[in-house]
Amino acid sequence: MSLTELRHPVQGLLGYLHEVECSDPQSVLVFQLPRATNQLSENYLEGVMGAAKKMLPEGRHVMFIGCDVNIYEIAGLDAVMLKLKGII
Repeated sequence: MSLTELRHPVQGLLGYLHEVECSDPQSVLVFQLPRATNQLSENYLEGVMGAAKKMLPEGRHVMFIGCDVNIYEIAGLDAVMLKLKGII
């Protein structure tokens, strides 16, 4: 398993992305941030998303959650429903 830091030029270290092996290409990688949900400002999330886009392959679906949420990977119909609702 590899571990990659997500960094932003101004905000510094945003969190860590663990490589996840997944057999379902339609699954959603869930990245748990080191802040609680109520501490995820729009500016912070923009930095996280920008850093993740540079690291992840094109077309990989990612959901960012606070450290107070316990979800790790969403696959199958659940992932499709989140995409249709525009959540991811």
